[in-house]
Amino acid sequence: MELSQTELKFIQMVAAGEIEIKQIAARLKIGIKQAYRVCRALEQKGLLERGRKALSLSKAPIAVMLSNLISENPNTIPLLADSGIPILASLLTSKSTAEIASETGMKKSIIYRKLKQALNISAVRKENRKYAINEKVWQRLKELLFAINQQEETIDPRAPLGSIIYFTNKKEIVFSNKAKIEDPLTAFSRYADYGIKLLLPTNFYYLPKKKLSLKDIFLHSLWTANKIKDTRHIIYIALLYISHKKQLHNIKHPVLDNITLILKGAKIEEYPSLDEIKEKAELYDIKI
Repeated sequence: MELSQTELKFIQMVAAGEIEIKQIAARLKIGIKQAYRVCRALEQKGLLERGRKALSLSKAPIAVMLSNLISENPNTIPLLADSGIPILASLLTSKSTAEIASETGMKKSIIYRKLKQALNISAVRKENRKYAINEKVWQRLKELLFAINQQEETIDPRAPLGSIIYFTNKKEIVFSNKAKIEDPLTAFSRYADYGIKLLLPTNFYYLPKKKLSLKDIFLHSLWTANKIKDTRHIIYIALLYISHKKQLHNIKHPVLDNITLILKGAKIEEYPSLDEIKEKAELYDIKI
């Protein structure tokens, strides 16, 4: 979920009792047409409800949590605005800037700017070059971000009902669904095209529709593995990487960095061992 600063101020004002669009537009010093656009956007995001004459906050938990947070702490509005929510939501578990960029698809310059804002109000703590939400000071912020993450894992207008979402931004989305649909297959659902046949309980898809290259498919599987945390998926990624290394060597991702270390003999917690990868490689006649 991304919200502009204007959208957040709109929510703040409705929470404070401002219920007429014209009145809010005047207070925010924006045109009436823009105010209506903001209002429609917030309705579509499930944060605002519009009656015949008055606006009101949605009764959805996220709307209530968000309005409470920004009403009590107006200094969070610049932090949450634009890319703020996706970046902060990624910090529910400790991450480096490279890991944040990988998960969110945001440029590092944007990430650094948001992290600086967060550190200035102690919303984020830094330890060993990694960042995480400072829950001791900002417990309500953590609860809001957790709720947003839970919603976005299952709800996106681009994905059919029953989908699990692994990566999403304004331009693209990777998700799985047990149903067979017209959207392009990607990630592990395309590994058979490259010699690694898998029996999968679900299908992995990508939008927008386009012809996907091996690099696209591989990157989508990295995004998926980053969310699933399943050693079997890591093994399959390692096999595809080993068998097509010349085409995939320039892809950067923390999961792939760890796989590369394992292939050199390292042991990493929550990752398969080199022996496990070798054992599976023999089944596909892949040499390590």
